[in-house]
Formats: sequence, C-alpha cells, structure tokens
Amino acid sequence: MMIGLSRNVPVMANNMANRKMGEPQGISLQGKTAGIIGLGGIGKALIRRLKTFDMRIIGIKRNNTERAKKELDLEWVGPPEEIGRLLKESDYVILTLPLTGESRNIIDSDAISYMKEGAFIIRLEKNQTLLYSK
Repeated sequence: MMIGLSRNVPVMANNMANRKMGEPQGISLQGKTAGIIGLGGIGKALIRRLKTFDMRIIGIKRNNTERAKKELDLEWVGPPEEIGRLLKESDYVILTLPLTGESRNIIDSDAISYMKEGAFIIRLEKNQTLLYSK
C-alpha cells in the first residue's frame, strides 16, 4: 500500500491510458518516516519489511517502550500519550493494533491536526485496508 501511495498509482494508470510512458512518478520511500502504532506481531513483521526501504521507523507501544526500541532497532518508541510526536514526524502512519474500546478513537480530528501535510494513515484490518490522506 505504501509503495502504491508513494508512486501515485492512479496518476500512473492515467498516464499509461494516455500513452505517457517513462515519466517518473511519485516519491521514494527511502528517507521517509513510518510511524507504526502497535508493535505486536503485525507491527514487527511490517518493520522487517520496511527496513529494506531505508526508512526511518518510529513507533507507539503501550508498555516496555525502551525494550521495544532496542529489540526492534527503532529510532524512537513512545507510549500512547506521545502519539502527537509520532503523527508530527511521520509521512506514513500505520495502525497495526487490534480494534478495541481503548484503541477505537486513537486517531480523531485532534490527532489528525498534528499530521504533516501530505501524510497518509493506513489501517490494516483483516479483510480490508483503510486509508486517509491529509
């Protein structure tokens, strides 16, 4: 999903339909910041994949933030109370935590106001992926 967003797939498809080939599209993931909210099994698997793109990776974890930072080799891991920092710094915010009463409104209009212009939110669900772009 992040590759498709960064390469602006809808524009690329339009260019192909209009026979505009060979024009560079989008941006590279290299050097961008991925903010992962939820560092459980899915978050860890995502981190392994994102490291190959030479991205800066930061995260939010409910507890043991220092241990998670060291174990996952991340630049920064904070508690849920510091979600504003993650949102301010991230080009891509990926929610990998389960949907519970506690996490249901973790991203609200106030949280979105912290985000960079042009940043994306990606919510991974069992059978769907939800997107938001600021």
